[in-house]
Amino acid sequence: MKKVSSSTRSPKLDLGKVINFPDLQLSSGIFKLFARFNDLNSARVGISIKKKDYNLATTRNFIKRKIKGSFINNLDSLPHMDFVILVRCAPNIKNTKIKEELALLWAGCGDSV
Repeated sequence: MKKVSSSTRSPKLDLGKVINFPDLQLSSGIFKLFARFNDLNSARVGISIKKKDYNLATTRNFIKRKIKGSFINNLDSLPHMDFVILVRCAPNIKNTKIKEELALLWAGCGDSV
């Protein structure tokens, strides 16, 4: 396994700063997105899911995988910002239209900036 030196790694994303002082705020369905411009040459994403809302770790990991996959697919069209996605409680997350809701959020980020 190749080790990454600390000099090549981007600084840690500060979720609180993005949530408390956002430059952009959008919501779609169960997702609420906060965004703040960064000085880096790329976008970063942070995900916040309450354990109280989703008791099973498998469900939380399923949602995180969907968000990360959607973020990577739309990375080229996104501005250089730090994104934080808050996931609200949904009765049955498997049946919600996660991909469509995330696509609306990413499209809104590109249009708003």
